[in-house]
Amino acid sequence: MQTYQKIPDESRYPSCISKNISSPYQARPPRATKQILYVDDEEILLEVGKLFIERSGAYHVTTCNNPLKALELLAYNSFDAIVSDYEMPDMNGIQLLKQVRRTGNQIPFIIFTGRGREEVVIAALNEGADFYIQKGGENRSQFAELVHKITVSIERREVLLALQESEKKLSNILAALPYATFAIDAEHRVIAWNKMMEQMTGICESDMIGKGDFTYSIALTGKAEPGIIDLILHDYPGVEDFYAEFRQEENIITAERFLSLSSGYRHVRIRAAPIYSSLNQVIGAIATIRDISDNFMNEGEDRKSFEMYKQIANISPDWS
Repeated sequence: MQTYQKIPDESRYPSCISKNISSPYQARPPRATKQILYVDDEEILLEVGKLFIERSGAYHVTTCNNPLKALELLAYNSFDAIVSDYEMPDMNGIQLLKQVRRTGNQIPFIIFTGRGREEVVIAALNEGADFYIQKGGENRSQFAELVHKITVSIERREVLLALQESEKKLSNILAALPYATFAIDAEHRVIAWNKMMEQMTGICESDMIGKGDFTYSIALTGKAEPGIIDLILHDYPGVEDFYAEFRQEENIITAERFLSLSSGYRHVRIRAAPIYSSLNQVIGAIATIRDISDNFMNEGEDRKSFEMYKQIANISPDWS
């Protein structure tokens, strides 16, 4: 089944390169082929670039020599990346980039131009361009670099979208759990912090998501330090010394610790495990925290011992 792209009214763009269009819709390849919008006011360069980019069979290129028409094409069609010249009539490449980003569209955007001024490069990157490539030299090598940058930018975007989707699903799953639960990514940044964690620590999810450098542990121990969840990802010698009943079974770590939380001094059991990608690679870690203070006391600890732990927690720099 063919899909179609809407072609804007050419009478509004007398310099458009598309000719003899009898319908406002044009057949295009299936979505399995990545769709590239290539914008440049040099028609010969558009034709040559289209040939080189489509040579691998991985991409279909829609060419456009007017940035205003490009914006209208973007309004009616879905593309996987944009390649744009800098100097063009009506609007330059940076202005086109600004318009695209202003709509919230984070599509990969590559500036491909003969303008090599430093301020243009800086402006492109500051406005959210993925890459800046300067034209010049032999066609084969410069277009090979362009195709490579297109591939990298699309793959990077797809990974980011997949990660965001995974984090959203993970957050939804954690929200339904009856225990305080949070998760970190491979860079030790918090990616999930459920309602029970909010209740236990008094820290809102919005104040914790995206925080790295062991910031999460401030809510638990009073200072930024690696915890057992971090041991899932890297080896931090000595971390287990601050936990009681520390044990590791395959990839799951379980330990206990006395903490000063928003609800007071509590004895908790923490269990941490890895988060895997679809390729079975460890991409993060998840930890659940259960308040076992009542069980702790019922299992033989009297009030005097409990008060002793509270005093220790007050004076210990490791537990404060």
